[in-house]
Amino acid sequence: DARYTQDGDGVHGARAMAAAIAVALAGADVDTVVDAALDRLPEGTEIARNAVHAVRLAREFADEPAGAFALVPVLEHQIVDHVYSYGIAAAETVPVALALATAARGGIA
Repeated sequence: DARYTQDGDGVHGARAMAAAIAVALAGADVDTVVDAALDRLPEGTEIARNAVHAVRLAREFADEPAGAFALVPVLEHQIVDHVYSYGIAAAETVPVALALATAARGGIA
């Protein structure tokens, strides 16, 4: 398990989230924060494919009255791996986090 979560996508996810947090702490809006994370994900990786797809879905849902809540079942169906369902796998959790932040427009309430 450690090889899967702490190598490759796990490391890429940590770098992406560090970039997002750094930009957020500087006062950037949610799109800039999410884009900073996406920029740190190497092309061709599972985490990058999932993140780009999840954020694309989130931007489509941003105008929905239920916003992030309406997006959850879609992410669960299209992003979450139901065969290897390790709950903290970065290739899924980072994309879902970025998507939910996008759909919620950065709001937490």
